[in-house]
Amino acid sequence: MRPTPFRNALLVTALAITVGACNQNRDAEYTEALLGTWVMQDMMEGGAVLDAETTFLSGGRVNWSGRISYQGQSVPIIASGTWRVENGHLHYTVETSNITELLPNGFASADSIVSVSAKEYVYVSGSEGETVVEQRKT
Repeated sequence: MRPTPFRNALLVTALAITVGACNQNRDAEYTEALLGTWVMQDMMEGGAVLDAETTFLSGGRVNWSGRISYQGQSVPIIASGTWRVENGHLHYTVETSNITELLPNGFASADSIVSVSAKEYVYVSGSEGETVVEQRKT
Protein backbone atom coordinates (compact mmCIF):
# COMPACT_ATOMS: atom_id res chain seq x y z
CA MET A 1 0.00 0.00 0.00
CA ARG A 2 1.14 3.47 -0.83
CA PRO A 3 1.30 6.02 1.98
CA THR A 4 -1.37 8.66 1.66
CA PRO A 5 -1.67 12.02 3.41
CA PHE A 6 -4.62 10.60 5.39
CA ARG A 7 -2.65 7.55 6.57
CA ASN A 8 0.35 9.73 7.45
CA ALA A 9 -1.86 12.10 9.45
CA LEU A 10 -3.49 9.14 11.20
CA LEU A 11 -0.09 7.69 12.10
CA VAL A 12 1.19 11.03 13.41
CA THR A 13 -1.99 11.53 15.47
CA ALA A 14 -1.74 8.03 16.98
CA LEU A 15 1.91 8.60 17.83
CA ALA A 16 1.15 11.96 19.45
CA ILE A 17 -1.61 10.43 21.57
CA THR A 18 0.68 7.60 22.68
CA VAL A 19 3.54 9.98 23.57
CA GLY A 20 1.12 12.28 25.38
CA ALA A 21 -0.25 9.40 27.45
CA CYS A 22 3.29 8.31 28.36
CA ASN A 23 4.15 11.87 29.45
CA GLN A 24 0.99 12.07 31.56
CA ASN A 25 1.83 8.77 33.26
CA ARG A 26 5.42 9.89 33.89
CA ASP A 27 4.23 13.26 35.22
CA ALA A 28 1.82 11.49 37.60
CA GLU A 29 4.65 9.22 38.79
CA TYR A 30 6.96 12.22 39.36
CA THR A 31 4.19 14.08 41.20
CA GLU A 32 3.63 11.16 43.56
CA ALA A 33 7.35 10.52 44.08
CA LEU A 34 8.10 14.18 44.90
CA LEU A 35 5.60 14.41 47.76
CA GLY A 36 7.42 14.98 51.05
CA THR A 37 10.46 16.93 52.18
CA TRP A 38 13.79 17.21 50.35
CA VAL A 39 17.00 18.74 51.71
CA MET A 40 20.06 20.19 50.06
CA GLN A 41 23.18 22.20 50.85
CA ASP A 42 24.87 24.45 48.32
CA MET A 43 27.89 26.73 48.25
CA MET A 44 26.69 29.99 46.79
CA GLU A 45 28.64 32.62 44.94
CA GLY A 46 30.96 34.49 47.31
CA GLY A 47 31.20 31.65 49.83
CA ALA A 48 27.76 31.78 51.42
CA VAL A 49 26.22 28.41 52.35
CA LEU A 50 22.60 27.59 51.60
CA ASP A 51 20.90 24.92 53.73
CA ALA A 52 17.38 24.40 52.39
CA GLU A 53 14.34 22.18 52.73
CA THR A 54 11.59 21.91 50.15
CA THR A 55 8.29 20.28 51.09
CA PHE A 56 5.95 19.29 48.27
CA LEU A 57 2.39 18.87 49.50
CA SER A 58 -0.52 17.21 47.75
CA GLY A 59 -2.88 19.70 46.21
CA GLY A 60 -0.06 21.66 44.59
CA ARG A 61 1.34 23.57 47.57
CA VAL A 62 5.08 23.89 48.29
CA ASN A 63 6.98 25.28 51.28
CA TRP A 64 10.65 26.26 51.40
CA SER A 65 12.63 26.81 54.59
CA GLY A 66 16.26 27.01 55.61
CA ARG A 67 19.03 29.53 56.00
CA ILE A 68 21.84 31.26 54.21
CA SER A 69 25.04 31.51 56.28
CA TYR A 70 27.97 33.80 55.56
CA GLN A 71 30.89 34.87 57.75
CA GLY A 72 29.17 33.88 60.98
CA GLN A 73 25.86 35.51 60.11
CA SER A 74 22.70 33.65 59.20
CA VAL A 75 19.52 34.69 57.40
CA PRO A 76 16.42 32.48 57.67
CA ILE A 77 14.45 31.49 54.57
CA ILE A 78 10.70 31.04 54.65
CA ALA A 79 8.69 30.88 51.44
CA SER A 80 5.64 29.18 50.00
CA GLY A 81 3.91 28.80 46.69
CA THR A 82 2.46 26.38 44.18
CA TRP A 83 3.88 23.50 42.15
CA ARG A 84 2.93 21.04 39.43
CA VAL A 85 4.67 18.57 37.12
CA GLU A 86 4.05 18.95 33.42
CA ASN A 87 5.92 17.36 30.49
CA GLY A 88 8.77 16.23 32.74
CA HIS A 89 9.27 19.67 34.28
CA LEU A 90 8.57 20.86 37.81
CA HIS A 91 6.80 24.22 37.50
CA TYR A 92 6.67 26.36 40.62
CA THR A 93 5.68 29.88 41.60
CA VAL A 94 6.70 31.70 44.78
CA GLU A 95 3.71 33.39 46.39
CA THR A 96 5.26 34.59 49.65
CA SER A 97 8.90 34.99 50.62
CA ASN A 98 10.76 36.63 53.48
CA ILE A 99 13.85 37.19 51.29
CA THR A 100 12.34 38.99 48.32
CA GLU A 101 15.78 40.27 47.23
CA LEU A 102 16.81 36.68 46.40
CA LEU A 103 13.45 34.94 45.98
CA PRO A 104 10.85 37.54 44.99
CA ASN A 105 7.11 37.05 45.33
CA GLY A 106 5.76 36.00 41.95
CA PHE A 107 9.02 34.36 40.83
CA ALA A 108 8.25 31.36 38.61
CA SER A 109 10.46 28.74 37.03
CA ALA A 110 10.39 25.25 35.54
CA ASP A 111 13.09 22.73 36.46
CA SER A 112 13.79 19.80 34.14
CA ILE A 113 13.40 16.58 36.15
CA VAL A 114 16.26 14.13 35.58
CA SER A 115 15.20 11.49 38.12
CA VAL A 116 13.27 10.95 41.33
CA SER A 117 13.89 7.93 43.55
CA ALA A 118 12.91 7.10 47.11
CA LYS A 119 16.06 8.85 48.35
CA GLU A 120 17.22 11.30 45.67
CA TYR A 121 15.75 14.01 43.43
CA VAL A 122 17.92 15.25 40.54
CA TYR A 123 16.97 18.15 38.27
CA VAL A 124 18.39 20.85 36.06
CA SER A 125 17.48 24.25 37.47
CA GLY A 126 15.38 26.27 35.07
CA SER A 127 16.63 29.54 36.50
CA GLU A 128 20.36 28.73 36.71
CA GLY A 129 20.87 25.82 34.30
CA GLU A 130 22.83 23.80 36.88
CA THR A 131 22.23 20.18 37.91
CA VAL A 132 20.99 19.99 41.50
CA VAL A 133 20.74 16.92 43.74
CA GLU A 134 18.43 16.88 46.76
CA GLN A 135 18.06 14.11 49.33
CA ARG A 136 14.81 12.96 50.90
CA LYS A 137 14.57 14.04 54.51
CA THR A 138 14.28 11.05 56.81
